[in-house]
Amino acid sequence: MQNKIKMIGYLFIATIFLSFAGCGDDNSSNPTTQEVDVYVAGQEGNSATLWKNGVATKLSYISSYANSVFVSGSDVYVAGQEGNSATLWKNGVATKLSYNSSFAASVFVSGNNAYVAGWEYIDGGWSATLWKNGVMTTLSYNSVASSVFVSGNDVYVVVDRGNGNYATLWKNGVAATLSDDYSVVSSVFVSGSDVYVAGSDGDNAMLWKNGVATTLSDISSYTESVFVSGNDVYVAGRIKDAATL
Repeated sequence: MQNKIKMIGYLFIATIFLSFAGCGDDNSSNPTTQEVDVYVAGQEGNSATLWKNGVATKLSYISSYANSVFVSGSDVYVAGQEGNSATLWKNGVATKLSYNSSFAASVFVSGNNAYVAGWEYIDGGWSATLWKNGVMTTLSYNSVASSVFVSGNDVYVVVDRGNGNYATLWKNGVAATLSDDYSVVSSVFVSGSDVYVAGSDGDNAMLWKNGVATTLSDISSYTESVFVSGNDVYVAGRIKDAATL
């Protein structure tokens, strides 16, 4: 069966994460008997905010943004920016990832390791950056990293590189260019042996699967996120300033 690609509406909030809690071992394989907690990261007023099942918790009382949320067991991680610094909140406690001008765009937790993708101002320009447990690695200069995904021992990061904005996928620190034209990338998701990257090429929303591009729209459009469930591939984005399904 071929994968189905579905364009879903763009959300003003930054990200959503669903956490499933089983009601008992006998029911753990039945989604209808599981409790579902919905986490939403975003901004309310000028403050980074996390909503759990609709209840808001301010993460900071100074100018701040929450851009990504990830739940691992009982721990809730939120990546964002507080003041001008990339910040990771764990269970509401903030850790600055950098004291330079910087931005945390995406967080992914695998085992005991927390990965954050973003960018930092270095030597007069933005540099794509990956933090692992707070330790920074610069991926490339004059670029930004927008999403990170970990599958087994492999770490995937999508990066917009260079003045021409070339969409790039990094795997374990090695870069592969997805397009030689003006392009940007927003999200990466790995399902089995398949790697999906959402972005845009020129003015067209795009999805790359294992490096092969599919145009999602032939009119002005862009994507924000990709998610895969079984044979279905969901891409959230915008077409001509209208949320699209």
